[in-house]
Order: sequence, then C-alpha cells, then structure tokens
Amino acid sequence: MKTTKILLCMLLSLCLILIMCACAGSEKSPAAQKDDTPSTTERELTLAEKLVGEWALELDVTDMIVDQLEESLEMDLSDKTSELELIFDVRFDFEENGNCELYFDEASMEYSMGNFFDDLCPILADVTYEMLEAEGMSKDETDEMFEVQFGSGVEEYFRTSIEEGLSIADLFGELPSISSTYKLEGDQLTIAVDGVYGNDAATISIDGDVMTVDGILDAELQETLDSMGLSLPWIMTRR
Repeated sequence: MKTTKILLCMLLSLCLILIMCACAGSEKSPAAQKDDTPSTTERELTLAEKLVGEWALELDVTDMIVDQLEESLEMDLSDKTSELELIFDVRFDFEENGNCELYFDEASMEYSMGNFFDDLCPILADVTYEMLEAEGMSKDETDEMFEVQFGSGVEEYFRTSIEEGLSIADLFGELPSISSTYKLEGDQLTIAVDGVYGNDAATISIDGDVMTVDGILDAELQETLDSMGLSLPWIMTRR
C-alpha cells in the first residue's frame, strides 16, 4: 500500500503540473476585439475582476485509481468497472494581487470516494467469488470461509476494510498543491512555472460562473493531457 500511495501522490502531482503547464504553454490567440459601443448600463466587470476567486476543474481519475487497485489487490477488474466514476475537483484560487494556487479539494474528494467505493464493493465481491470458484469453491463455501475467518460476508468484508483503511490520507498521503503567480493580458492567461512566465498563454472567457480555458498546445504536452483526460478546452465553474 505504501508504494501505491507514493504512485498515486506522484500522479496527482503530475496532474497539477500538467494543468499549470497548459496555462503557460499554449499559443496566444488573437486578442479579443474591443466593443466601443457606448454603454448605458452599469459598468461591467473586467475579465480580470471576473477571474478573481475560486474555480473548479473536474478531473476524472477513475482509470488511474482502478489501475492502482488492481495492482494492490491483484485482481482483474477491467470488464466490471465501466459504471464506476471517480471525479476530483482541481481548484484554482486566483487572488487580486496576482497570486494563485492549484490544489485538490479534499471535501469533494472524500464525497466522491465514498460513492465510488459504495459502487466498487459489490464488484470486488463478485470478482472474489469468481476467483475462488475457479479454485473449486462454491459461493456458499466462499461465504462460509469469510464468515469463519473475518466474521462477515464477502461484500461486508470489503466495505469494512475500505472504511478502516482507505481514507484520502491512506491513499494519497499529503495532497499536492502548487503556489504561483499569474498575469492576464486581454484574454490571455499565463501562470508562472518555477517563477518564470513563458511567452505563451491560455485563452480564457468567463460567462457568469463558467470559465472556458483553451489554447493550442505543444504536441507532446497535448498528447499527455489527452491520455490523462485533460484535453482542452476546459470548463471550470466558480466555487
């Protein structure tokens, strides 16, 4: 489990780094045209003012977690997990002074994981029955063995084990976060990487509580993001 924890934490850290790089490595789009039409309504907030606050990007980590569970439990779950879903919120906190932070929201992670493991336990029980059936044990014999050895049925055994030993801290250790700075020029957002601003930026637009982030990425970065379910454009919601 220690190795699994390290791997998962590294993967989450990689996700944050890739997300930050995407905001620092997109080709600039043409600047948005200003509308000089006189306004008779109240002053609309600027894009910079709209950006300030906390935003959430949904990150689907289902495959990543299932892969690690298969390795940890030495089970093949590949044909049984199509209905499973585990979504984490990556939070972007943009401050008015130009500071920003990327991190995972622990409360939403706990909630998502609770639902995920509720759906996973029956699957683990089914796989256990199948594995032991291949060894010549009937379902009734498997139930009896678990009752004798663990004092519970198969599914209840997995639920108890998960409740006792698979919290956020157990799975990931200390959750990664990244503190940086950002700048916004027109609709071009750049987040500094290691304190340095690149020449490129991501293009953002904000409509109410929804922000769209887009851009043209380096092919290698784009391929990596695609493989992790982070293809642009991103749709973020205000929190």
